[in-house]
Amino acid sequence: MKQLIRKILKEETEQYNTPVLTILKTLYPNFNKDNASIKKSSSQMGNDVILYDDPETGYPFCSYWIDDRELVLTRELFETFDSYLNMDTWTDDLLNWFNNEFNKDAEYVTF
Repeated sequence: MKQLIRKILKEETEQYNTPVLTILKTLYPNFNKDNASIKKSSSQMGNDVILYDDPETGYPFCSYWIDDRELVLTRELFETFDSYLNMDTWTDDLLNWFNNEFNKDAEYVTF
């Protein structure tokens, strides 16, 4: 399965600009501004957080902590990127994509 995904990533990367975008479009097609279920909430500590969920499954993709400018990925999403891409490069590409896609100003990626 990993071999097939790597092959798709290699073939699709030229078409979609970055490997991060290729993974998102291939494995997480609902994680975008047009499809994701987006909800704003507050934590028990009073910090504002925006939740991004898959509308088909109800499972979360990530949360964005506004005050901390932190993008918190689900373990599955983090491990997907980490297993296919070099950690030194995918976090910057993901932040750039996320900030552009959702008009945010995240500075950090965690899980």
